[in-house]
Amino acid sequence: MRLGFLSRFFACATHALLFGFTATAQVGCLPATFNVRAARAFSNEEANPAVVLDRTLDIIAVRADIEKIFAATPYSPGDRWIKALELDGAEADTLRAAVEAAPPYASGDFEVPVVKLYRLHLEKVLQQAEAPRPRAARYPSLLDAVAELAPGAAGIKLQWEVFDKAALARIAAVMAEARLRSALAQRGVAMAPRAQDPPALVTATTAVTVAEKAEAVTKAALLASIDALAKADLQKPERALVAADALDAASIALRVELESLALLPTVVVQSARAVQDAGRDLVPANAPGMSLEATLGLADLPARTEALERRGTEELPVLEKLTDTLAQRTGTEREKTAGFTLRESIVDQIVGVQLDSITAHAKLDSELMFYHQLGTNGASGDYTGRTRRLEYSVKPVAMIGGRVIVAFDWLHMQNAASLNGGFNTDRLFSTNGEIQSSGSLGNQLGLKGFVSDVFDIGVGLLGVRTRLKNATFTAGEVREIGVSPSGQDTGVIGRAPLQLSYTQLDVGYDIAFLMPELAGKHWIEEILLGFRYMSYQLPRVLYELRDTAPVDSDNQSFAFNRESPAQTLSTKYFMGGGTFRFGQGEGRAVSLFGDIGVYGGAGPTSYYFLADIKAPDVAANRAKQSPTALVLDVSAGLGARVRLTPRKSRFRVLLEGQYHAEAVTQAIVSEIREVQKQDGGSVLSVGKKVDFGGTDIFHGPRLQLVGVF
Repeated sequence: MRLGFLSRFFACATHALLFGFTATAQVGCLPATFNVRAARAFSNEEANPAVVLDRTLDIIAVRADIEKIFAATPYSPGDRWIKALELDGAEADTLRAAVEAAPPYASGDFEVPVVKLYRLHLEKVLQQAEAPRPRAARYPSLLDAVAELAPGAAGIKLQWEVFDKAALARIAAVMAEARLRSALAQRGVAMAPRAQDPPALVTATTAVTVAEKAEAVTKAALLASIDALAKADLQKPERALVAADALDAASIALRVELESLALLPTVVVQSARAVQDAGRDLVPANAPGMSLEATLGLADLPARTEALERRGTEELPVLEKLTDTLAQRTGTEREKTAGFTLRESIVDQIVGVQLDSITAHAKLDSELMFYHQLGTNGASGDYTGRTRRLEYSVKPVAMIGGRVIVAFDWLHMQNAASLNGGFNTDRLFSTNGEIQSSGSLGNQLGLKGFVSDVFDIGVGLLGVRTRLKNATFTAGEVREIGVSPSGQDTGVIGRAPLQLSYTQLDVGYDIAFLMPELAGKHWIEEILLGFRYMSYQLPRVLYELRDTAPVDSDNQSFAFNRESPAQTLSTKYFMGGGTFRFGQGEGRAVSLFGDIGVYGGAGPTSYYFLADIKAPDVAANRAKQSPTALVLDVSAGLGARVRLTPRKSRFRVLLEGQYHAEAVTQAIVSEIREVQKQDGGSVLSVGKKVDFGGTDIFHGPRLQLVGVF
């Protein structure tokens, strides 16, 4: 199997790798907005409205605190409140204990994010900073002091404030446009394709463009002032002290931004789900006298969290530039600044690669797989006139086995590389054949040993996912059935043992993380797009059908023309498509999920008809043909998970059951005809096609007991 399709499949795999690399490159902001550690930390949670609101308020409030630290708190060089901004592990533990004792975290089912800890800590520090002083502060704010470090930074405070307002104005314009588009869509107003958008939408779109340009201009001015700090004169101790204090504040702001951006994808997903699950149970937004939580409105959260993410993505380069510039000027490493003292984090850049970057999956797997053929007589055309057909009796393959998968998370990439023990693990039990559902893409491409491992790791680093399934049915029989001119079976003509070997290999890229709000709203767990290779052999009788409709007819009517002798047909297909998993996630004690897959493509095949049906069946009488066969592969599955361990436990045990079915329809176009129209034009249509006699169905249940650590 490996060498037979190496060249073709390697081309498909290469395109899949390029697709994965391109998709990764197109989301260059993902290092700021997506972190594997954050995805792991909150993966077991349900979408609780109170928790989602609380986390959104945390992100809003902690950013307001950062603005106070830089631009609204009186400052003197060496102020104690600057040094108090640093948060260490001991204080973080104290704050967490208090949070976990009160709603909405009192249930113990939800992780307390680091953003919450920084919010509480910074609010306490700012209260201390606002206390009466023995003497007046030297500067109205920290940025006023920083402005004196270099001539080119004199306007940094004003630029900071203008940039913040410009960013907020852009967010407001984007949200207004999004709401207008949503309202127009609900009223059935078509917007694309359209020669001219509604005037209100044109105005909203123009406002977004103006706001984006204004933000870009103010951002450039602010970055220029930060660049000037690289040449700041720090000879005097007081100026050096101002630079050190500014570095502490900048690193704290950077840390808060990183933690917020890491948390936001989770908030986006959970807010979208909360709208679907619990929105109608909440008090309507913006009602008079409502609290801030109610005023925010759960229905507005997806748009608000998306806006927060956009704002953070714009602000992050500014904070990184400010922190790195001051760190370089003061001779301090970023990792040794105040903002990076607390090592606990959901941000991969801060924690780095540790033991928790390694996950292990132990699976006890049982599967029952059936093969059947669904006749296509009537669906593909009229088979009246055929004299024989094949009937398959294949006993299902039953398997019980186990495997261990050790996966390694690289920065921003889950399961970047894995050691899959299941490929070499003997099955605990099997009957009527065997099923193998794991393996190495490198091995399948014919690579060996270390070269294969390096290839698999490289594929994983690009985010490419591979799935392999080999099924061998060793207990079966094929029977040749006679058919009368009226289409009735006349009895068994002959029979023979049947063995069926089925191979399916997928190479794809999961793009669900690129659309967190959409995924959360529609309970999408996975969108795997890519390529599929499929190969199997079966004895078949092929039927040629021809179009009997009038030449100038717009319809087609296929009828039996001739049939082939029984022969073993090999099918090898190269397809493109996707598999979509919809589900409630692993947060609930019991959750449902469903799979839908659609792939289409083609592949080479070889068969023969008899040149003279009355002549003896000898090699010279075989009219051999080697065309390209077309294939449509549609699959669907429905399953449920039962979580057997507490939600917050890192060690998780899941019981997962699923019933899955896959239908493979194949056909060969053997004649294309050109039909002339009365207006002088022409159209192409299928004149003859070769049908395989039925649609192949692979189906069965699967039960897995999965332990994850």
